[in-house]
Amino acid sequence: MTLLCALVAIIVVVATAGYMTLRASLPQLDGTHAASALSATVSIERDALGVPTLQGSTRTDVSFGTGFVQAQDRFFQMDLLRRVAAGEMSELVGPAALELDRRNRPHRFRERARMVLDALPADQRKLLDRYTAGVNEGLASLAARPFEYWMLRTQPAAWRPEDTLLAVYAMYFDLQSEEIRRILSRAALRERVPADLFAFLLPATSHWDAPFDVAPPSPDEPATPLAPPPSTRPDWLRTPKPAGVPASNAGSQHSNLAETPSMVGSNGWVVDGAHSEHGGAILASDMHLGLSLPNIWYRLSLAWPEPDGHLRHITGVSLPGAPLVIAGSNGQIAWGFTNSYGRFIDLIELQRNPADPLKYRIAGGTWEQATVHHERIAVKGGLPVDLPVVDTRWGPQIVVGSHAYALRWVAHDRQAINLNLQRLEDSASVADALHTAQTSGIPTQNFMVADSRGKIGWTLAGPLPKRDGAADASSGPLSDLPFDSATYRGWQGYLAPDAYPLRIDPPLGRLWTANNRTLPPAEAALAGDAGADVGARASQIRDDLFAVPRASERDMLSIQTDDRALCRQLATPGSFRSRHRRAEGPSATR
Repeated sequence: MTLLCALVAIIVVVATAGYMTLRASLPQLDGTHAASALSATVSIERDALGVPTLQGSTRTDVSFGTGFVQAQDRFFQMDLLRRVAAGEMSELVGPAALELDRRNRPHRFRERARMVLDALPADQRKLLDRYTAGVNEGLASLAARPFEYWMLRTQPAAWRPEDTLLAVYAMYFDLQSEEIRRILSRAALRERVPADLFAFLLPATSHWDAPFDVAPPSPDEPATPLAPPPSTRPDWLRTPKPAGVPASNAGSQHSNLAETPSMVGSNGWVVDGAHSEHGGAILASDMHLGLSLPNIWYRLSLAWPEPDGHLRHITGVSLPGAPLVIAGSNGQIAWGFTNSYGRFIDLIELQRNPADPLKYRIAGGTWEQATVHHERIAVKGGLPVDLPVVDTRWGPQIVVGSHAYALRWVAHDRQAINLNLQRLEDSASVADALHTAQTSGIPTQNFMVADSRGKIGWTLAGPLPKRDGAADASSGPLSDLPFDSATYRGWQGYLAPDAYPLRIDPPLGRLWTANNRTLPPAEAALAGDAGADVGARASQIRDDLFAVPRASERDMLSIQTDDRALCRQLATPGSFRSRHRRAEGPSATR
């Protein structure tokens, strides 16, 4: 009995100690905290859901407070974002992350982040420095380190200014890196099937397309695609199968194609004042990324006085690790995003010299020498790993089977990242917001905005490569296939804001996006297509919008929570029925 009592006592002590340790790592919700870096008091008030509102006397003080609350609430998530982008996960979790680091480290994003940081304007650098100080203050003020570090038996490393830029690079991985797989998959298919079958299997358009400027078709009128897709299968594909060969089950309930869930899920739209119930413009923004715990977005409100005494108030969602509201409202405009799925990565197959694999042929027939950088990957509980990175004039080399490619990516250029998105805090009109979006350094997105005067607009936010139309004589400037290093020219810098596609107050009074092809071919070529979603969701959203002559916020919510899948069946005989499955529910930000 004595032994049993002792055992129970030990369990109680251990459980109590564990509970107290976990509780000590929770954020401070009451009281005060002295911070010498502040010029005046910053108040932090949380609502019933724990969403903070920060109010200070200056924007930089509010940035400090933003870092403070994000570190207390989400530091481990922030740590993962910076480490994934930098290829430094093994230092935190050990050898299990080596494969991830070997894949991500060749991009050398930490080094690129430092170069971008050095080139930031003084006001943006100051904002970032104050945010960094707030993060480290918030982390240090916890009574115990976040529980994840107890489980990993390690200490959290301090936040650095370039780490915020790394969090943005992590979004480049999330939003654009799948383009590499797409190009390689298409190249593999092209090697194995005839050109006519390749074109039939991978059409550039479909009857589901729902571009801007095109109203829903009438019930007795078929939808018109952006451009005519291949109308029939190749003749040879119609050849009857020999006896004994089972028929395809592509249209059956158990087809792998039909059962594959879509991973594309963002959607957003705007309705102008003339088509709303109350005469004001309405924005709906449903930004979907992979499911995570916690959610990738961090809800908050920021407030500080302007020089004229007016209180600037920004409400929306931020990215943990960054001091800005990514999507939200400043009271005069509201804005949101969906991924554009443009062409922002080129793979260039290297014609390597058999006598020297580091030499590759470039335009003009000459040989150029690649350089080798040695990246040191620290490994928790193990020896560091040396990773040789072969770098070409276009970017790092990746090897796939017997093929070696140079990877050119917008994310590698300095235009990829800046803090210009902060200027949306002061934007008062659609036109001003669109210009800010076009000059922002973020993964290029569909940007939709509504203002307090009932106006609406759309453009692409983020860098757009300037292609001269002759990137590769055989593949074309926006090819879905790899280019040849001996003929590749690629993009030459980036488009100026006045060359971006945009829509302001369209005649239809509505704009909609759902990761689909939004533009007619002439404009769509500016960004290209690297995996845009079939327009089934976009056309359904468009049709729902036009079914409501005067929309209210309740109508917008009804469209956001619509879980139907009204895909039309292709009219050609023997075609398959496509199904779309919503991967996530609507977000809380509208």
